[in-house]
Amino acid sequence: MQTLEGLPLRFLIKELKTTITGARIQDVLLLPQKGFALRLYTQNTSSGYLVTYFHPNVNVLFFSSQCPDKKLNLVNHWIQTTKKNLVGGHITEIEQIGWDRVVRLFIRNPSLWESGEKQFYLIFELTGRNANLVLVEADSQRILSAARFIGQKESSLRHILPDLVYSLPPYPEGKLDPLLFWESKVFVPGSEAIVVDGPGWFIRNFEGVGSFLGKYLWRKIGDRPTSHQEIRKAWEEILQPLFKENYKVYLFFEKAHQRPLGIFWKEDGYSDAQTLAFSTFSEAVEAYLRALHNWQKQHALKESRLKELQKELETIRWEKEKIVSSLPDEEEIETTRLKGELLKLWPNLEIVKRDDAGLIVRNIFSPSQEEIHIALDSALSVTQNMQNYFQLYRKLLKRATMAKKKLAILEKRESEILGKLESLAEDSTKIAYYEQSEGGTFSPRRFPPGITGYRTPQGNYILIGKNARANHLLISKVASRKDLWFHARDIPGSHVVLKIINTSQKLREDVERAAKLAAFYSKGRAESSVPIIMTEVKYLRFAPGSDLGKVLFRNEKTLFVQPEFPLGLEAF
Repeated sequence: MQTLEGLPLRFLIKELKTTITGARIQDVLLLPQKGFALRLYTQNTSSGYLVTYFHPNVNVLFFSSQCPDKKLNLVNHWIQTTKKNLVGGHITEIEQIGWDRVVRLFIRNPSLWESGEKQFYLIFELTGRNANLVLVEADSQRILSAARFIGQKESSLRHILPDLVYSLPPYPEGKLDPLLFWESKVFVPGSEAIVVDGPGWFIRNFEGVGSFLGKYLWRKIGDRPTSHQEIRKAWEEILQPLFKENYKVYLFFEKAHQRPLGIFWKEDGYSDAQTLAFSTFSEAVEAYLRALHNWQKQHALKESRLKELQKELETIRWEKEKIVSSLPDEEEIETTRLKGELLKLWPNLEIVKRDDAGLIVRNIFSPSQEEIHIALDSALSVTQNMQNYFQLYRKLLKRATMAKKKLAILEKRESEILGKLESLAEDSTKIAYYEQSEGGTFSPRRFPPGITGYRTPQGNYILIGKNARANHLLISKVASRKDLWFHARDIPGSHVVLKIINTSQKLREDVERAAKLAAFYSKGRAESSVPIIMTEVKYLRFAPGSDLGKVLFRNEKTLFVQPEFPLGLEAF
């Protein structure tokens, strides 16, 4: 499922309760693509982010140790109000409203100097195209602000505007609780023989079921008369894994193009797809979001490149048509030369007829000696007319030669573009995504060609670019701002990045390993000691107008290490 339905949302909220209850809100952040995050300080993880996206196509909620995107420097009513009322407050509870895709966060803020302690509800309406975030004053139920204001123009049923009393999104009543149904505490109304007429039957009759779960359950039952027992078995198959102590949540990828399809806690959620396993819903949702954004970015680049190539192809074909239409005819060029040659033999010409425009002569160079008309300028002598014909012949010949050369260049470029278009059409979009490792951290799993990596004993990752393009991609696409970058000082070599997952006291050992690899993969490999530059990736920028992979850096430190391949590294 691409958007969390009510049932999995129930288990996600259960996970989040143990993580964020009691956390202090340090900041609120507006993220691209309708994202919003609360920066939290918790006793368990020191710091982290409660992240939500309320984009019509992507409604998610998860907790992450890192912010998934860059903060937008945009101040609007929503950001101003949430900063004023929430920063400094503590999260006391998080709950799902029934089985709906609506989550309520209880926040107590004792630091508001204006009126003392206050309580607020931050409501996440993860309801598809109507998704929204609403800040409500707990005592009065008065709306303080919203990510999207909804007035009379947008809806005649429900308005989300400041100072109005908040009301929940409409939700159909009379549905069955899936857990109670599984436990045989409630039953589907009607006779024992039940006709399941499609996925919509499950959506109409059960709480927490959306299109994905409806289709999955329907596949298990089929379009035929069935019984409570069979439906209960289908529910048992879905629900039982979620009550295991170490359940897994899978992220599914399309095999052909690596497009993320969605998440599900059973491996048969999608047919003919690759999977990655995670130990929590929160981790799986975060990985899905990152993979989706990455795929969308790559897809947009591919589409942009396709448009560029198609536009260039149109221009080339227009230029070719223009050249071909103006290209002198081979017969015209040869006839012009022939007339000059005939005038060169003026005394020996057999003149058939004279007229005001010139004369008609027999072509003595042809076995059949056919007649040919030669136009003459009466103001010029025969010799001068002959010279004009030879001059025109040379011009036509030169123009034809240049046009053919240009056509050859255009045809070569046309062939190259057609090859690139075919390659883009067939090429699978390669995306760097992340897999959950045993230690609970994320590890890079696939990278563009030319980037290799090693896992350190501390659980961090050392990534190495083996060519200029790989170096460029390593810095621009793979590395995070706080990762460490290494390069041999004033010596050609590979870019090396230490991707920090575990910030333990033994980090300096991984710093030394990365520095040694930077020396090992440089032209100074044969030296006893090599100076290595180290700085955070955020202090790098690509040198304008220089070769691919060249960077400018600042705030660097210099380490002197012996070039060697360190022990204890695990290739992946």
